[in-house]
Amino acid sequence: MTDLKRKRGDAIRLAVGPVLKPDGTVQPLAGLTIRFTAKDKLDDADGAAVIAGSTNDGRVTLVGDGSTGEANVVIPASVTAGFATDRTLHWDLQVSDGAGTITATLDSGLLYVERDVTRASP
Repeated sequence: MTDLKRKRGDAIRLAVGPVLKPDGTVQPLAGLTIRFTAKDKLDDADGAAVIAGSTNDGRVTLVGDGSTGEANVVIPASVTAGFATDRTLHWDLQVSDGAGTITATLDSGLLYVERDVTRASP
């Protein structure tokens, strides 16, 4: 588990991998779906996620052709810019196959989004 701390209005960036198979070899990621999901409560439906991104919407991108088992998550700053209060969210990062079956949870934890001090823009 990895707890993350970010400021309101800042992009959320995570480097993923290399993802490994159970035998310790690199898992190529081409053809798989990687999803980042953050929710207020664990029981919330996926559709109620406060923050979401995947390889399907371009918020998760493979490094190169995916053969190295690495990817990058980039959630735009605009997603948290409107948070009026500090928020603690539950997050995870999962990989699923072409049929949508979750094959692995790569990481999870709490995401603390704190209000920033400076609100003015240049």
